[in-house]
Amino acid sequence: MRLERGPLTVDVALAPLSLTVRRGGRRIAGPIVVRVRDGGIEDQWIQWTEGVVAHEDLGDRIEVAHVAPALPARDRLRVALELDDGSAATLTEAVDAMAK
Repeated sequence: MRLERGPLTVDVALAPLSLTVRRGGRRIAGPIVVRVRDGGIEDQWIQWTEGVVAHEDLGDRIEVAHVAPALPARDRLRVALELDDGSAATLTEAVDAMAK
């Protein structure tokens, strides 16, 4: 499947699920493989230095087991995912209007 907006295209492969971003036919990112992680974020804002102390607790990667293909619009795509642990997720990909 392919999403397009001006010179920007996003190719979506379903098996395995991955995204490749191109501008003017040249690859600028990808293939990007989709994975899910459970976890939590406990970042702390430090006012005196106006900085952030980042802290993330991440679980194990959960791979995509099955993708339910959808009919894409010209610049938007939504697919239903079944993950290896049996849970469900939705991936929405859109090419921004600023890509012109």
